[in-house]
Amino acid sequence: MSGNAHFSTQRGGDAMKKRISRTMAGAGRLVARLFVLGVAVCIGFVIYCSSIGLPQWLLSMMLSGISEGAFVYEAESARLELFDGLTMRNVKVFRKAVVGPPCIQAEQVRVLLSPSRCVDGAGADAMVSRVEIRMGEIEPFMMMGNDEQPVEAGPQSPATFELMIEDCGVQGLHVKRLECRVVVDANAMRVKGVTGTVGDEKMFGDLLGDVVYTPARRMVVGRVSTSFDPRLAIPLAKAWEMNTLAEVLGRFDFAGSPPACEVELTNIVGKTGWVVVDGKFRYENGSYQGVKTPRADGKFHVYVDPTNATVTVGPIMVARAEGIAQGGFTYEWATQMVDFYGASTIEPKALATMVGIPTNGFMELLRFDGPASVTARGSFDAGTLMKTDFTATYDGRGLGVDRFISDECSVRLHMTGTTVNLTNVAGRIYGGAITGNAIFDIPAATFTNAASSNAIAYSITGGIVDADFGKLAKILKIHEDQGKNSTISANVSIKGLIGDAAGPGATGTGYVRIKDGRVFSMPIFGGLSAFMAKVIPGLDFIMRQTDAKTDFVLSGNRISSDKVMIEGDVLSLTGKGAYATDGKLDFDVQIKLMKEHTLVAKLIRAITYPISKLFEFKLKGTLEEPYWYPVNFSRDVLEKVGL
Repeated sequence: MSGNAHFSTQRGGDAMKKRISRTMAGAGRLVARLFVLGVAVCIGFVIYCSSIGLPQWLLSMMLSGISEGAFVYEAESARLELFDGLTMRNVKVFRKAVVGPPCIQAEQVRVLLSPSRCVDGAGADAMVSRVEIRMGEIEPFMMMGNDEQPVEAGPQSPATFELMIEDCGVQGLHVKRLECRVVVDANAMRVKGVTGTVGDEKMFGDLLGDVVYTPARRMVVGRVSTSFDPRLAIPLAKAWEMNTLAEVLGRFDFAGSPPACEVELTNIVGKTGWVVVDGKFRYENGSYQGVKTPRADGKFHVYVDPTNATVTVGPIMVARAEGIAQGGFTYEWATQMVDFYGASTIEPKALATMVGIPTNGFMELLRFDGPASVTARGSFDAGTLMKTDFTATYDGRGLGVDRFISDECSVRLHMTGTTVNLTNVAGRIYGGAITGNAIFDIPAATFTNAASSNAIAYSITGGIVDADFGKLAKILKIHEDQGKNSTISANVSIKGLIGDAAGPGATGTGYVRIKDGRVFSMPIFGGLSAFMAKVIPGLDFIMRQTDAKTDFVLSGNRISSDKVMIEGDVLSLTGKGAYATDGKLDFDVQIKLMKEHTLVAKLIRAITYPISKLFEFKLKGTLEEPYWYPVNFSRDVLEKVGL
């Protein structure tokens, strides 16, 4: 009996073991199936996220998780890339507590992850190995916030990743492609090894550099080397409120390769912050203010704070075919004052255009047909002119007006307020000495675009002594041969206005003296000479050698004289009348015997007075077509002598 019981118990134990074994095997198969199912689900989910994209609930959860810091992230969609990372579409990044546009918005942002980098307790930030931003706008100012916000703490563990920006605008500057390495730690964000191409098909170039942002001080420090058209940086300069610099950059143009620049920048971000920019540049085959400058190089310094801006350029060198200009200037925005210095052998009109001197048409009246040396130093009030005080000198050859060109000339200019004084004018023209001085009063309306009162008032006194009258007559096309020894001396004192609102003509006085000239042989006396030669045969030879002198008055549109005298050894001419600026002549003329200053001449003139009355003439017409006719000859007499 006991044996049967023992056998029964043994059989029951074996059955239990078999049941447990079958149960464990079934559980194992179930776990394996569940694992396979889970893997399949995960793979399917990954495939779904890779091909279709992340579900919105997962995308929202992910964006909410990374928006716990200083920024808020938004994305329209996201797609997982197997073994790489995440690609998001229509991404926007906002700086918290900053009102305005997003600091980053892009059609595509690709984040490449490297889980193996997340070791030694490093945070999730360390997993990011590369960020690519395409087709977007980046606003660094919005990203850095302002001085009203608390300073955010940096990550506890360093994070390093590569950054690529393609076809994006950065503070208005178009970036075709830019790559760099970003290192972020608890103290700063460092952007190292920046290489990129900026611009478009018309204007583009390359840049290299590094940037460091220190949140605790809200300070940006950058160093950039560029080789691109500086006009590309105009939007960037305006965004940094450096409008004066933007205006200067807009004056350049480059036909050849773009200029090379090296720039260092320091910026304290915020309403009470400031910007300092230091740099140097070099270019060839460019132009400034429309003036071609084959070569130029120099340094610049810019300082901007909430109340003022200062731009310093210099020392600077500009080279043209005719010479070199060297100097520098400092412009202060708050006072609109320009302090400058310089020396130049560049053609003065080109120099004035580059410097931006407002001449209101005055420079257009002048010619510079020879080498020139110009120096200048002082201050210029670009706002009202009232605080202007500078001195300049000119020394050169070929200075002139219209057809009248000096052999050499020097002058000193001193401008105080709106008044320009030209003194120590000295030189030579056609072999004669020239002297003079002038005063110009430039209205402040020239700078305020008040066209109703933009005329420049002037007062000029000048003279010429013993110039070659033959050369002058040839230039004026009044006679080809005035003899070898003919000279002219003159003096003039005039006042008037230059400019669109100049109004009536100038007023003034002057005199002209001609010695040993052949005045009667000039075309203007052709009609008179022909008449006298017929009345008195052989008189044309007697009338050749003459002196001439006249005092004149310039008023409105007329040059008038009460006494014009042309004196020869046998015959002389006296007259009075006027020449209008429209070219018309109106003179009364009388022929007399001999020169009036001798005693014999006075006696003979008294005796022959009735005859002299007979030889009175009217001069009408123009200089090109003068018309002479006798006043006291009858028609019968004129017909008898063939006139």
